[in-house]
Amino acid sequence: MLFQHFPVGRVYYLLDDKPQLLDVLAGHNVRGILAGHIHAEDVCRFNGLTQVRFGAVKSGPAYYWIEKGAAADGTPQLRVSRVALASDGSETTTAIATVPLAGAGQGHEQRPLSVRLGAVAGGRLPVTIQVGNHAEPQRVSAQPYPQEVFGGTWAGAWQDLTAAGSTPGGRQWSGTVDVSAMAPGQQRLQVRVLAQDGA
Repeated sequence: MLFQHFPVGRVYYLLDDKPQLLDVLAGHNVRGILAGHIHAEDVCRFNGLTQVRFGAVKSGPAYYWIEKGAAADGTPQLRVSRVALASDGSETTTAIATVPLAGAGQGHEQRPLSVRLGAVAGGRLPVTIQVGNHAEPQRVSAQPYPQEVFGGTWAGAWQDLTAAGSTPGGRQWSGTVDVSAMAPGQQRLQVRVLAQDGA
């Protein structure tokens, strides 16, 4: 587990080295991120990680409780709950999320098998993404990494790709991404394979 102040992933661009942090996490057995800063409770799953963002405890007497347990199939997991305290001292516990501690991690099967880029022509970059046979994409999209966004959130300018057929071992999605506004030089491209369950 990684405990940190700022959330990452999804719409959060609060760290100027977010891509490097995600690269480091991909090489380690990190299963979850617990973060704050935004004063809003939420759960998101990406890159095989489960991120739980905590709400502000200034809104009322409460605390978060994390406990190791087992899923129905016996695999280990962490259970994250919020415990609110009433004026009479009684507690109300609300389950927030589970973080699997075994297996590949939630959303892992959506991870692209390959990302191929073509030559830029007319300000557009050809992109082909191959996903595995176990992936269940609802949507496959890409966008240039927003280097100008720092210290805030950004919903993105995701450009959808279209299903382009099957290949041995997987399925392909392809299209072009508008890169006409990008500065010359090495840049990052973000890709997103969104599953039916939101992972």
